[in-house]
Amino acid sequence: ITSCHSTHSRPIKRLSPFVEAGTYMNLDDLPAGHMTLMGCNPQTLGPCVWSEAQQRSVFTLYAMTRSPIMFSGDMPTDDATLKIVTNREVLAIQERSVGNRQLSNVAKCSSSNESYACSEVIWVADCSDDPQHGKYVAFFWTGAGNTTIVLPLGKLGGIFTGGRQSVIARDLWRNEDLPRVTGGSLVADLGSHDVLLLRVSPG
Repeated sequence: ITSCHSTHSRPIKRLSPFVEAGTYMNLDDLPAGHMTLMGCNPQTLGPCVWSEAQQRSVFTLYAMTRSPIMFSGDMPTDDATLKIVTNREVLAIQERSVGNRQLSNVAKCSSSNESYACSEVIWVADCSDDPQHGKYVAFFWTGAGNTTIVLPLGKLGGIFTGGRQSVIARDLWRNEDLPRVTGGSLVADLGSHDVLLLRVSPG
């Protein structure tokens, strides 16, 4: 997941302004679940070496960039992976978002191999079907261990500017509404290589 973000980060950021109706970025196939071809696990065929959190994170990146999701694992696959690739609320981002863009990418550690530098990354997109002008917000942590990412609501732009202190948020991976967010910021507590994907509305 670290390599995926680091390798694609610059070209994705450069190309994202051109993603609109009829155009898309192609991040290539999505190796997950049980592999029958060389891909996610270069040593052996079998279960993908990515953790469930890593698979969620990569799937979120594909959704937030509106890249075609070409699943390259074996079907039927394990229950955990199947739950990821059939999540309707996450898949909806592909059809119901505009203005998809990387908001920030903050390096938190360095490495002699640039592909493995760990970063806190935030992507946002506008909900095209929301009369309240809501946003999709994805918080990624590409490193090991835990981290906390804080995003002031004003950074989301649009209706969220002007000192707004509270919003309604829904966790799209858990498919559940969160308690009303107060304090003027969104806070993401993330474990190793994990992601938090929210749909945020002013309420």
